[in-house]
Amino acid sequence: MELSKLKLINVIDIATGVGQFIHYLLEENTGIESIIGVDTCQRSIEQAEKSFSDPRVTFAIANAVSLEYADESFSGVTINNSLHHFEDIKGVLSESKRVLLPNGYLIVNEMCNDEGQSLAQQSHIKIHHWFAELDTLMKRYHDYTYSTKKISHLISNNGFKIIHQEIYDSEIANPKDINLIENYIKTIIAMQKRAEANNAPIAFLEQADKIIEDLKQYGFSPARNILIIAQKA
Repeated sequence: MELSKLKLINVIDIATGVGQFIHYLLEENTGIESIIGVDTCQRSIEQAEKSFSDPRVTFAIANAVSLEYADESFSGVTINNSLHHFEDIKGVLSESKRVLLPNGYLIVNEMCNDEGQSLAQQSHIKIHHWFAELDTLMKRYHDYTYSTKKISHLISNNGFKIIHQEIYDSEIANPKDINLIENYIKTIIAMQKRAEANNAPIAFLEQADKIIEDLKQYGFSPARNILIIAQKA
């Protein structure tokens, strides 16, 4: 089932960040009349507002476990690469179910850490998990990414019936592109210095050095994703 075929009139994009997934939704489904992107980060919302001129799109500060919207308000709820950022996933999914219309859709797109991915994809996973540990050191909740099996179970065990799911790769043409690798290395080194200034353990700092070596040797490519479309069980 393609996103273009879903009857999505009004959508709420939870943990929208700067609205990356909204661009994709509007391209894939021309029937959408309105989307509101919500996030707890004021800076992200401000950046998102600057990047959209489409009158169908608005943004708001909101907590995913206590949305200030009426029951059965939306035909679609979307969550993009954010499940592992939620400390209370059950609460988020419960609230998503509450605001969905009876025949509405929950759409979850999530990076996953399944085995069998290329060495370049494994670089992405290692980077992401290192940043998750860094956030934890900085007292911000950020779990490792999950397996496709766990992601499916989280959805189906918390009030939803999965009607479609697909696992896909988005490997890039040149995983060893010099500019790409250098940009990631610069970011890692900057965060490594920040972690060191905050008395991070030596072993954690050394992990960053190993990741940089892997990037140089294997390159970088986006990790595998799973796209799930579900309805209220």
